[in-house]
Amino acid sequence: MATGIIYDLDGTIIDTEKLHEEGWIHALAPHGITPARDMLSYQKGRSGEAAAKYMLPAEMQHLVNEVREVKFEYVMKHLGEVPILVNFTETYEELKRRGVSIGICTSARPEFITALKPHIPFLEELAQMTVCKGMYERGKPDPQPLLTTLEKMGNVSPRDVIYVGDAESDYQMALNARIPFAYFCAGEPDSKIPVDVSRMNDHQQIFRMLENLTE
Repeated sequence: MATGIIYDLDGTIIDTEKLHEEGWIHALAPHGITPARDMLSYQKGRSGEAAAKYMLPAEMQHLVNEVREVKFEYVMKHLGEVPILVNFTETYEELKRRGVSIGICTSARPEFITALKPHIPFLEELAQMTVCKGMYERGKPDPQPLLTTLEKMGNVSPRDVIYVGDAESDYQMALNARIPFAYFCAGEPDSKIPVDVSRMNDHQQIFRMLENLTE
């Protein structure tokens, strides 16, 4: 069995997809922009700055920071409404019982994670194994965030972990870090992620993937 699992946070552990989409719609509305589906898909797994740059036309790039902050404030106000995804809590407890190391690698800001902790207690347990924005220089899909997480986990070998994420940027980062990837997909699959990539819609499915890694 693999010795470690690294999880993305947004859309993988917690169901924030709708909240982030609502945040971007709210932030862009005063500027006369209604984000298209491809814009909302692009923002998954990426920093607020990268997403805002993508959504704003060239003549409005000076609004990147403003739009990003308005969106972030909206999300922060509604964090208490965010549910934990299917069977993650039960899976987390079983992984701990089996002695599997667990890390989190996310592009979320530290204050976002801090605000979530009262609603999601296990985030406090994983604080020392969590890598977020500000702890690396190059974000997804660069491998640096994942490799930094491995260091926090005690320099676990890339071949002995699985990275679980829900976005193409997660998949590309795992490829660049040479770490096996599992695609968590609770809704419509992303066509940019190859169909032969391991997929799951329930976190308990990770146990079979762990077994396959060593077969």
